Amino acid sequence: MFRLVGKMVKISDTFAPMGDMNGLFIVVKKERIWFFSEQKAQVHALEVVVQDVGKLQM
Repeated sequence: MFRLVGKMVKISDTFAPMGDMNGLFIVVKKERIWFFSEQKAQVHALEVVVQDVGKLQM
């Protein structure tokens, strides 16, 4: 379970929120079908720079 803005969100093998109310990423399994659509999740290169921490590259 993950607390997000006062609510508990279940983490599964296909869906995981990462962060807090100041910043959040939704990480999902490749080709997961998004709710209310038929779109599959896709993989894209990502670089995140966090002030005073550094870079995270995926």
